Amino acid sequence: MSEIKARILTGLRMNFIHPEDLGSALILDLETDEGEERYVLPCNPALSTEEIEAIGDEIMASLDKLIAPSDDEDLDGDEGGEDKA
Repeated sequence: MSEIKARILTGLRMNFIHPEDLGSALILDLETDEGEERYVLPCNPALSTEEIEAIGDEIMASLDKLIAPSDDEDLDGDEGGEDKA
């Protein structure tokens, strides 16, 4: 079996497209330590646009909970390090 190449994921953007005469698709834009890549995945045609968008929202919310914050982000979510009193 061949070796699977590992890269460090540094950015992720997820969008859906819903063309009129084609099925919906998930677009994943990945940024890694080696550059950018785009993946297009066809969605299940039995799902409605609303269902697909809701699943996407669930995926992103789960990833936000799962992935550790980057070194550039404040752990408390406060941008700029200033008090907003």
